[in-house]
This record gives sequence, structure tokens and C-alpha cells, in this order.
Amino acid sequence: MNTFTTRTLLRTPLLQRSVYRQIATSTVRLDAATAKPKKLSDAPVPTPRPIYPPANNPFAAPPSPPTTAAAAPAAPVNNAAGHSPLKIAVVKALAKMMGYNTKSVTAIRETGNMVGEIVRAVERDHEFWYGDCALPPTYQTFFQLHLLYLLLLIPRLRSLPANTTLPTATPVAQTYQTEILTHFFSLAENQMRLTLGKNVHERVIRGYMKDMGEQWKGAGVTFDYAIARGQTGLPPSEGSALEGHGGDAELAGWVWRNLFAARGSDAVPPPPAASEEGTDIKALEFAVQLSTIVQWIRRELYRIEALSDADVLEGRIGEFDVVAEEDSDLLTEDGA
Repeated sequence: MNTFTTRTLLRTPLLQRSVYRQIATSTVRLDAATAKPKKLSDAPVPTPRPIYPPANNPFAAPPSPPTTAAAAPAAPVNNAAGHSPLKIAVVKALAKMMGYNTKSVTAIRETGNMVGEIVRAVERDHEFWYGDCALPPTYQTFFQLHLLYLLLLIPRLRSLPANTTLPTATPVAQTYQTEILTHFFSLAENQMRLTLGKNVHERVIRGYMKDMGEQWKGAGVTFDYAIARGQTGLPPSEGSALEGHGGDAELAGWVWRNLFAARGSDAVPPPPAASEEGTDIKALEFAVQLSTIVQWIRRELYRIEALSDADVLEGRIGEFDVVAEEDSDLLTEDGA
């Protein structure tokens, strides 16, 4: 099966005519048995919830558990002290010859761990996203939520030092960004196949994946703009001309467009006029949710920025904080 991969997405210009033809086919009828077309964005995410790394075949039966303790795979243990120095040296030499600890292999391994942490973080805050925020449990929400966590990591990976062995070698920062996107779109494609089912045509999968690539590009550019514009609430930087121009408001707008748009236009009522008495409770709840998410994004950006390059290169990014802190209060404009 010719499976669409992220490397193809990254190497193929998305502005070509063929891409737009594929995107145009992403709204075709997926269920011929019904009279109503089904869109991927409306398709519910099936259970069980996603795991990472995803299986190569999302429809394969889960492996049966071992029947005896002897058949169970042995857990990796660090018992290097029980081996001779010669054996350890030989193993390290073989690993080096096979490229196990090269920069590219390390990037593949550690960015995979990062995406795994994203999946676990979304699962930990499942009640907040789908309960408190009432986001619809669809594939579009699944994609946008995981993309949000990914976009928190991309700026830190982008700032990794560009140390390379050869002048023509790929910079480390670019390698890590490429590999984490490969893992992310592998997860997205695997979940898409589970959502659409076994009988969906491969052409539809490719068309939808290109559509997801367009969403990633648009969301990434606007997210960078939102976190850079104004820098409201961030420590002042000398000589910056962007201070105090509503960065948090821009970020809240990004969250509204990319996450809450899936709830529909009627889910968020317009603010009441100045002459009206009282305020709609739904509008207040929505404002609190936006503020909570924006504060969480800022906290996570601070935390990830403080990580050392060595920790990031080794995949030690720590756990994402829960979005809604129990004792968090809304801050006023002056920070009081």
C-alpha cells in the first residue's frame, strides 16, 4: 500500500496544482450507504483512544498476552555493572558502527518520545478539553489539540544550535523539526485510518493528509505571530518594538479560531451590549476558558524555553502541565 508519509509532505511543494486537486477531493462522499455526505472533521474519533507510537497496521488485531512468565519479553534493565569492560566496549563500538547514536537516529528516537508525551498530555486533560470546553470528539478536534502541543515544542527545537559535523550536513535544529513532524503526521494518519475505517480509498487518505498539512502550515505561522506580537506578560526585552500590543489577545484569537471553531458559531454567543443588564453565563465561561488556555500556553512556553539544549536533544522535555490549575485566578490587565 502506498502510504502517504510526512517526508513526502515536507519535500513536495504544497502550492502545486496537484495538491489543490487532492484537497478538493477531501470532501467526497465517504459513506455511500447514506444520503448525507460525511466529512472527516465531523467523524467521531473511535475508541480506544490513540496510543503512540501507532501500529503500522491500525486494523491489525492486538497481540495476545504471553501465557507464561518465560514467554514474556524481558524488561530492559541497566545492569552494565555486571558485564566486563571489554563486553561494554564491544557493544558500544557495534552501536556506533550501526549508527545507533548518530544525530539523525537520536533525533528520530527522542522526537518520538516527545510526541508520546504529547499524546499522554492530551489524555490527561481529556476532561478539560472535551468536558469543560465542550469540544466535539471529532477527528478535527483530535488533530488541532495535538497540533497545539506540537507547536509549543517547535520554537524550542528551532532554536537548537546549528552544530554540524560537515558544512553540508543538515543542521540539528532542522533534523529535530523534520523528525517530530514525521512522528506527528504518522500519528495523525494512523488515527485518520481508524476514523474512516477499512474500506476508505487510499486517494481519500492522501487528500485528507494534504489538507492536514495545509492546516499545520497555517496554524504554525499564525501561532508564531501570536506568541511574538506584543509579548504581553513576558519579561521586557531591551530594544523591543513589540511591547504592549495585545499579544495575549492575538493568542486568544488563535485559540478561538483553531480550537473552538469546531463547536460552531452558535456555541459562543456575542458579548451583550452596554445597555443590556446582566451577562450571558456562556459568554463568561468562554472568556474564562480562553484566558485559562492562554495562561497555560505562556507557562509552557516559559518552561520549555528554560530547558537546556542537552535536555532537549536527549528528549528530556518533562511533562506538560495540566491546562486548568485548580487555584488559578484570572489576571487583570495590569497583572494584579
